[in-house]
Amino acid sequence: MKTIDSLEPHAAAPHLAAWALEQAAFAPDAAPSLHLQTCQACQGQVAELQRQRAAFLTARPARPFIVHVQERASHRPFPWFRFLLPAATAFALVTVLLVFVGGQLPDDVSLKGAAPQLRILVSRQGAEATEWAPTVPLREGDLLKFAVTLPSDGFLFVANLDSQGHVSRYFPTEGRASQALRRGEHLLPGSVALDAVQGDELIIAVVSNAALTEAQVSSAASKAFAQSGQRLEAIEALELPGATAIKLHHKTP
Repeated sequence: MKTIDSLEPHAAAPHLAAWALEQAAFAPDAAPSLHLQTCQACQGQVAELQRQRAAFLTARPARPFIVHVQERASHRPFPWFRFLLPAATAFALVTVLLVFVGGQLPDDVSLKGAAPQLRILVSRQGAEATEWAPTVPLREGDLLKFAVTLPSDGFLFVANLDSQGHVSRYFPTEGRASQALRRGEHLLPGSVALDAVQGDELIIAVVSNAALTEAQVSSAASKAFAQSGQRLEAIEALELPGATAIKLHHKTP
């Protein structure tokens, strides 16, 4: 069993929920609540969120990433590809306008092909979290955090599928349905402590136009596991109305 540090309310008093702690940490212009002004425990969680965000942004600064994307976009593999650009640009502009005006994509616009980007940050033995490389095995006690980049506004659900077919919810840390997020890069709240079970596991991020329940995601993951012959490496996507990003990792003692 994996444990999730989800910024749960403390037992001593009714503390701020995770979303309120994030707002206090990442919206410095907002006036702090009376509870936050007097609660050292919540102040400590806000400070920890700010520290983790600063470390993440230091490890992946926005400017070099934008330059990298622009450099890749400047290479056209085939001369005929340029004739597709006007149509693709027009479609992208219409999609952006729909997201901007409506807050989410309409039901008849599919996210297929616009998969989220999923990154895993690992902290081992109390060290600062760094980006995980697929060739590095994970171990019992490793703390995982997740960063996602959404191509458009959508609803996000992150789950884990192990080699026995068991499905665990990683995000959202509270509630049992996918959570609405704006397009762009997000460092997800909470962390996951890995247990002693060894073997391969899949971390799955699903972004959709409408909220998906934990039961829907779990059922789709179990179905994919069965259809793959219980081979995690053969799973490429889930049969869900959305787009999927998958990370396969191996866990050792």
